[in-house]
Amino acid sequence: MDYLANLAFGRKITGRLAFQAAGGPEQIRVNGAGNGNFQLWTWSVNTALTYERRRSGISVAFVRGLTGGSGVYFGARSNTLNGSLRHQFTRFWSASVNGGHALNTNLAPAGTATFSFNTWLLGANVERQLGRHAQVGFNYGLLKQNNPAVCPVASCGATGFQHSLGMTVNWHLLPVE
Repeated sequence: MDYLANLAFGRKITGRLAFQAAGGPEQIRVNGAGNGNFQLWTWSVNTALTYERRRSGISVAFVRGLTGGSGVYFGARSNTLNGSLRHQFTRFWSASVNGGHALNTNLAPAGTATFSFNTWLLGANVERQLGRHAQVGFNYGLLKQNNPAVCPVASCGATGFQHSLGMTVNWHLLPVE
């Protein structure tokens, strides 16, 4: 079970610049696990800074907190930094790029070894408006995860680059403004 209490603050600094932050204590309780029952306390933080212009925008965000496990670990203490930049070139064409870094350390009872996973990501997206009701997008993603020197489970897999390509088609009943 994961318990979280945050206080949040948001402020539009200027007509184009906005900031938001939230933070507070977070606790995870693990019951009936192979390593017994245990609980961990940490701090949760979520911040973002956004700058918007008429046809462009940039944002930077940082998140720290607990994330769920995938069956191998109970979860992780995660620190994530992301940034994105978008621009609308014409009425019909727009593009965006994003990148980020995540450092995840598995949750474990006191006295048990922990392992850190270091992940980098980069992405790009191009979109084209098709008439008044449809839009098509093409995207690319690049991810690199650095595993610990001695990986504790076979599912860590090989390190290296992971590429992804995608295409989206959106169709709307009402005209897109």
